[in-house]
Amino acid sequence: MLTFLKPIVRPSSSLVRLPSHTSVRTLAANASPARTRAVLVGLPYNHPMVPADLQEKVRVAITSVLERTKRDAPDLHLTLLDAVPEEDFKVFEDRLRAIGHVDALAIGFGVRGKAELTPFFEGLINSGATVLASSPGSKIVFNTFPDNTLEAIRRWFPAPKK
Repeated sequence: MLTFLKPIVRPSSSLVRLPSHTSVRTLAANASPARTRAVLVGLPYNHPMVPADLQEKVRVAITSVLERTKRDAPDLHLTLLDAVPEEDFKVFEDRLRAIGHVDALAIGFGVRGKAELTPFFEGLINSGATVLASSPGSKIVFNTFPDNTLEAIRRWFPAPKK
Protein backbone atom coordinates (compact mmCIF):
# COMPACT_ATOMS: atom_id res chain seq x y z
CA MET A 1 0.00 0.00 0.00
CA LEU A 2 1.32 3.47 -0.83
CA THR A 3 0.66 6.38 1.47
CA PHE A 4 0.89 9.76 -0.23
CA LEU A 5 2.00 12.74 1.82
CA LYS A 6 3.78 15.75 0.35
CA PRO A 7 5.52 15.41 -3.04
CA ILE A 8 7.94 12.67 -1.93
CA VAL A 9 6.34 9.26 -1.43
CA ARG A 10 7.30 6.19 0.59
CA PRO A 11 5.22 3.06 0.99
CA SER A 12 4.06 2.22 4.48
CA SER A 13 1.35 0.58 6.47
CA SER A 14 0.96 3.41 8.96
CA LEU A 15 1.81 7.06 9.23
CA VAL A 16 3.34 9.08 12.03
CA ARG A 17 2.01 12.63 11.71
CA LEU A 18 4.32 15.53 12.34
CA PRO A 19 3.56 19.26 12.57
CA SER A 20 2.09 20.59 9.35
CA HIS A 21 5.06 22.89 8.73
CA THR A 22 7.40 19.97 8.04
CA SER A 23 8.38 19.71 4.42
CA VAL A 24 9.21 15.99 4.45
CA ARG A 25 7.15 13.20 5.91
CA THR A 26 7.82 10.40 8.36
CA LEU A 27 6.41 6.91 8.01
CA ALA A 28 6.54 4.02 10.45
CA ALA A 29 6.32 0.25 10.68
CA ASN A 30 4.79 -1.26 13.83
CA ALA A 31 3.42 2.07 15.06
CA SER A 32 1.75 0.47 18.06
CA PRO A 33 3.51 0.89 21.40
CA ALA A 34 6.79 -0.97 21.21
CA ARG A 35 9.76 -1.61 23.41
CA THR A 36 12.42 -0.32 21.02
CA ARG A 37 11.87 2.88 19.03
CA ALA A 38 14.22 3.44 16.11
CA VAL A 39 14.50 6.15 13.48
CA LEU A 40 16.16 5.62 10.10
CA VAL A 41 17.45 8.93 8.74
CA GLY A 42 18.47 9.33 5.14
CA LEU A 43 18.07 11.16 1.90
CA PRO A 44 14.71 10.66 0.19
CA TYR A 45 15.17 7.91 -2.40
CA ASN A 46 14.33 10.41 -5.16
CA HIS A 47 16.63 13.19 -3.96
CA PRO A 48 19.01 14.52 -6.68
CA MET A 49 22.03 13.28 -4.66
CA VAL A 50 20.80 9.68 -5.04
CA PRO A 51 22.01 8.41 -8.43
CA ALA A 52 19.07 7.99 -10.80
CA ASP A 53 20.01 4.38 -11.53
CA LEU A 54 19.78 3.54 -7.78
CA GLN A 55 16.57 5.37 -6.89
CA GLU A 56 14.21 2.48 -7.62
CA LYS A 57 16.51 -0.01 -5.86
CA VAL A 58 16.59 2.24 -2.77
CA ARG A 59 12.80 2.69 -2.86
CA VAL A 60 12.30 -1.08 -3.00
CA ALA A 61 14.80 -1.62 -0.18
CA ILE A 62 12.99 0.92 2.00
CA THR A 63 9.68 -0.80 1.33
CA SER A 64 11.33 -4.11 2.18
CA VAL A 65 12.77 -2.90 5.50
CA LEU A 66 9.35 -1.64 6.57
CA GLU A 67 7.67 -4.93 5.61
CA ARG A 68 10.43 -7.01 7.23
CA THR A 69 10.31 -4.96 10.43
CA LYS A 70 6.55 -5.33 10.64
CA ARG A 71 6.78 -9.09 10.02
CA ASP A 72 9.96 -10.06 11.90
CA ALA A 73 10.37 -7.45 14.63
CA PRO A 74 7.04 -6.73 16.32
CA ASP A 75 8.95 -5.33 19.31
CA LEU A 76 10.50 -2.62 17.13
CA HIS A 77 8.90 0.65 16.07
CA LEU A 78 10.83 1.90 13.03
CA THR A 79 10.23 5.42 11.74
CA LEU A 80 11.68 6.67 8.46
CA LEU A 81 12.76 10.30 8.58
CA ASP A 82 14.00 12.05 5.46
CA ALA A 83 16.70 14.66 5.87
CA VAL A 84 18.03 16.87 3.11
CA PRO A 85 21.16 19.03 3.02
CA GLU A 86 19.11 21.96 1.71
CA GLU A 87 17.39 22.39 5.09
CA ASP A 88 18.70 23.84 8.32
CA PHE A 89 19.61 21.28 11.01
CA LYS A 90 17.07 22.90 13.33
CA VAL A 91 14.33 21.51 11.05
CA PHE A 92 15.82 18.00 11.45
CA GLU A 93 16.07 18.44 15.23
CA ASP A 94 12.43 19.57 15.42
CA ARG A 95 11.24 16.56 13.40
CA LEU A 96 13.29 14.19 15.52
CA ARG A 97 11.95 15.73 18.76
CA ALA A 98 8.39 15.42 17.44
CA ILE A 99 8.83 11.65 17.25
CA GLY A 100 9.44 11.45 21.00
CA HIS A 101 11.73 9.00 22.75
CA VAL A 102 14.21 7.33 20.38
CA ASP A 103 16.33 4.30 21.31
CA ALA A 104 18.25 3.97 18.05
CA LEU A 105 19.05 6.62 15.46
CA ALA A 106 20.21 4.91 12.27
CA ILE A 107 21.90 7.07 9.66
CA GLY A 108 21.87 5.66 6.16
CA PHE A 109 24.87 5.04 3.96
CA GLY A 110 23.54 7.38 1.28
CA VAL A 111 24.47 10.21 3.62
CA ARG A 112 27.71 8.70 4.96
CA GLY A 113 28.98 7.32 1.67
CA LYS A 114 29.34 10.55 -0.27
CA ALA A 115 32.37 12.71 0.50
CA GLU A 116 30.51 15.86 -0.54
CA LEU A 117 27.88 15.14 2.14
CA THR A 118 30.43 14.93 5.01
CA PRO A 119 29.39 18.29 6.54
CA PHE A 120 25.74 17.20 6.29
CA PHE A 121 26.56 13.85 7.93
CA GLU A 122 28.42 15.62 10.74
CA GLY A 123 25.46 17.94 11.23
CA LEU A 124 23.06 15.00 11.48
CA ILE A 125 25.31 13.33 14.06
CA ASN A 126 25.61 16.50 16.13
CA SER A 127 21.91 17.36 15.86
CA GLY A 128 20.93 13.76 16.58
CA ALA A 129 23.19 13.63 19.64
CA THR A 130 21.63 16.86 20.92
CA VAL A 131 18.12 15.43 20.65
CA LEU A 132 19.10 11.95 21.91
CA ALA A 133 20.57 13.46 25.07
CA SER A 134 17.00 13.45 26.40
CA SER A 135 16.62 9.71 25.57
CA PRO A 136 18.78 7.83 28.10
CA GLY A 137 20.41 4.70 26.68
CA SER A 138 19.95 5.77 23.07
CA LYS A 139 22.49 4.79 20.42
CA ILE A 140 23.48 6.00 16.96
CA VAL A 141 23.80 3.09 14.52
CA PHE A 142 24.75 2.73 10.87
CA ASN A 143 23.52 0.56 8.04
CA THR A 144 25.17 0.01 4.67
CA PHE A 145 21.88 -0.13 2.72
CA PRO A 146 18.25 0.17 3.87
CA ASP A 147 17.75 -3.60 3.89
CA ASN A 148 20.29 -4.18 6.69
CA THR A 149 18.86 -1.50 8.97
CA LEU A 150 17.25 -4.09 11.23
CA GLU A 151 20.62 -5.81 11.78
CA ALA A 152 22.24 -2.45 12.63
CA ILE A 153 19.56 -1.79 15.25
CA ARG A 154 19.76 -5.33 16.63
CA ARG A 155 23.51 -4.94 17.32
CA TRP A 156 22.52 -2.66 20.20
CA PHE A 157 18.93 -3.70 20.82
CA PRO A 158 18.62 -7.50 20.44
CA ALA A 159 15.27 -9.11 19.86
CA PRO A 160 13.55 -10.22 23.06
CA LYS A 161 14.06 -13.84 24.03
CA LYS A 162 11.01 -16.03 23.41
